[in-house]
Amino acid sequence: MKNPWLALRYRKKRRLDEHKVSSHNGFGDIPEDMMQTWRWFGPGDPVPLDYIKQAGATGIVSALHHLYRGEAWPLEEVFKRRDQIRAEGFLWPVVESIPIHNSIKLRSGPYQHFVGAWKDTLSAVAKAGVEVICYNFMPVVDWTRTDLQWRLPTTGYALRFDVVDFAAYDLCILERQGAEADYSEERIRPRTAVSLPCPTNVEMISNTQLSPASRAPKPRTIVKQFAA
Repeated sequence: MKNPWLALRYRKKRRLDEHKVSSHNGFGDIPEDMMQTWRWFGPGDPVPLDYIKQAGATGIVSALHHLYRGEAWPLEEVFKRRDQIRAEGFLWPVVESIPIHNSIKLRSGPYQHFVGAWKDTLSAVAKAGVEVICYNFMPVVDWTRTDLQWRLPTTGYALRFDVVDFAAYDLCILERQGAEADYSEERIRPRTAVSLPCPTNVEMISNTQLSPASRAPKPRTIVKQFAA
């Protein structure tokens, strides 16, 4: 094909055809131009690839999470992760994500060095066959919710966001300037209402505003994690 754009679309379509998920896998029909993927955090992930396979996924979304300081990912490490994924019968179509050093975000210090490292990593994952790099841009704490182990009625666990716990984190741990103005007066009470290392000049959202579910014991919250 002379048109490079059409050639790229053809190659992607052919790859999807070769690894197309059956519509009879128990999870409903999946369009032919889509691939079911699953996030995997590497060999240390408590959910092994074998379990993901049972869920019906054919692709893995992963990254080299042990290399997170902005340094370039060595090609041999990238190939090692690719081979781990392929050995279990999966494709590795997506990286989430290549770390972006803070100096790049601030455009200060050695940011040019880390821009070069990011480009080197991009080149390495491309050589491994990865075609998509994705990011989630979220303020303050990225993907983390206030409760990291919320017990569900099904006895499973999930992440859960609680605005009261978040306010405690914002006011008492981050100590963000002007944070008090972002929370309504009727929900603010003296810090004596809670046992947190909160500055004496900062008021705290009252526990009386919590729902009964929110008052339930939290095995591990972001407030406890950072206050420890």
